[in-house]
Amino acid sequence: MAPVRSSAWASVMFAVLWLAACGEPAEPHVYSVRAQVVRVFDGGRELAIDHEAIPGFMDAMQMSFAVRDPQIAQGLERGDKIRLELRVSSRGAWVERIEPLPADTPLALASGGGS
Repeated sequence: MAPVRSSAWASVMFAVLWLAACGEPAEPHVYSVRAQVVRVFDGGRELAIDHEAIPGFMDAMQMSFAVRDPQIAQGLERGDKIRLELRVSSRGAWVERIEPLPADTPLALASGGGS
């Protein structure tokens, strides 16, 4: 194996130390989102939803989010109406909490369903 040049090594170390010092600049933004379950993937580690508009963040649309704790997605089925806590940071977006909504809850979804 070729030896690492000292200038390359110094550059790598600087980058590692700089990233460690920066850390996460701020707490994640937290959004309360009403949605309908489209699909649960990977044992609850990912959740595809059709969600209402998230004011100040995004329009209503269908998309998938990572789920921090797959246990909270257990038992969810296609068509279930839910409220979830979405956390968004510079490192990504993930679902932190999920609570069921009554089946007759009207939702303003991207797909036009949910009423």
